[in-house]
Amino acid sequence: MKATDDGFPSVVFDPSGRLVAAGAAIGPVRVWSVADQRPAYAPLSGHTGPVIGTAFDSSGQYLVTTSAFGGSRLWDPATGHGYGDELVASPRPESAIPSIDLPFLSIRNAFSPDGKVLAVAGANSRAMLWDVDPALWQQRACAIVGRNLSREEWKLYLPAGTPYRATCPEWSAP
Repeated sequence: MKATDDGFPSVVFDPSGRLVAAGAAIGPVRVWSVADQRPAYAPLSGHTGPVIGTAFDSSGQYLVTTSAFGGSRLWDPATGHGYGDELVASPRPESAIPSIDLPFLSIRNAFSPDGKVLAVAGANSRAMLWDVDPALWQQRACAIVGRNLSREEWKLYLPAGTPYRATCPEWSAP
């Protein structure tokens, strides 16, 4: 399964063993079907740096990819669609080469056993914990904005193709 000449710093199987995901040193993340060794879907792009961490949660519901510049992205492994933008723990480096003095330079990622918390470990003795349960995101979004999400907000934070619906029942019209 050679797809690029830049190498893969991170490779992981999904819990079922049917998919394998590889983070590329330069370029997008690639996901293959193990059975036929063909791409499962188009390469996953959107990181701002080399992808050095890939992980599936224990249920296979999420794939996370983490770049060397501190950004993590959540993906739906069934479709290859992303959940919103990168989760970023610190400001981006100003040059293409990150400084070790960055507030957060990620090096590894892992899901909790229940798959609801993502831990991203950094090179600077720090770690970030991200809640990846979309139901809790919805509750928090409702509490913050005090209304249903607009269609534009919905598109920003949920995977492509997720049908729009009222997100905050307490703010829906009767």
